[in-house]
Amino acid sequence: MSIYGISINNAIAKSRRQRGMVIIGIVIILLTITAFLTGATSRAVQHFLDVDRSITASNDVEYSLTQSLRDIAAQLRTTSPQNIPKISGDVTHSINALSLLAKNQQHLEQYHITVSSVSHNITLGEQYLRYPALLNIPTIVQATTFSPTITESLFNRKIQKLTGLYFPNPDLRNACDDLAEASVHWVVGDCVIDDNDVDHANSASPMLIIVKDGNITLAKNTTFEGLLVHLSTTPTKYTLSLKSGASIDGAFLSNTQLIEHIAGSMHYSSKILTTLQRKPSLQKIIPITGSWYVQ
Repeated sequence: MSIYGISINNAIAKSRRQRGMVIIGIVIILLTITAFLTGATSRAVQHFLDVDRSITASNDVEYSLTQSLRDIAAQLRTTSPQNIPKISGDVTHSINALSLLAKNQQHLEQYHITVSSVSHNITLGEQYLRYPALLNIPTIVQATTFSPTITESLFNRKIQKLTGLYFPNPDLRNACDDLAEASVHWVVGDCVIDDNDVDHANSASPMLIIVKDGNITLAKNTTFEGLLVHLSTTPTKYTLSLKSGASIDGAFLSNTQLIEHIAGSMHYSSKILTTLQRKPSLQKIIPITGSWYVQ
């Protein structure tokens, strides 16, 4: 082989080595870039997971605080702020109360409730209004004559829209036997009341009974203290019977003319009706629209 052939072979081998070195260099660069991108992607994924876990934990805390806030509001329907128990764990709460007097002398309470998680540094707040289910106290005129719009005056509901579920914790029934303590007794059908049915009621704790589409009878020597309302939604003529010695102290109201058999007596009492309106069990509480916030 000539010297020229050896030179050509050496040149070819050198060229191949150089290309090989270039390829190895490119592979190393690509591997380095891949490792960098993999690390960056891994860090990005980890960051995403950390953020997602943080958001999930924050949402869980926010949900728990919301439940605590609503529990407090539910208790405020019948309980004063100073009697609301502390929340367990690292959750704290505060209640600011403002007493208001409405147009028709209704007693209202506005509450600003906050609940906070100390460890998560989250605070939720919302305002609530407590008001009586018996919005207006019936007048003596309403107690002496029937009125087709009586439910609108008392409860701001048309008779077709008013149900027992408008009231907090109602006692829904089809007769007036064995009446226990309740915010309201909503009776569909005939109602016969004797002294045993109302022995837990008095002028300091009057009753609200609403009888829909039924006859009403107060047995002999039975004293009812509170508000007794009759609602008729059918053409039937219903009867109000007060036996000898029976009495209604407070008011009796009806949306229609009744057949009356009155051997007892009826005594209008604004004092008893006011006590009934302010009775804790007859209070309702609702959130004030737009007042919820988180910080």
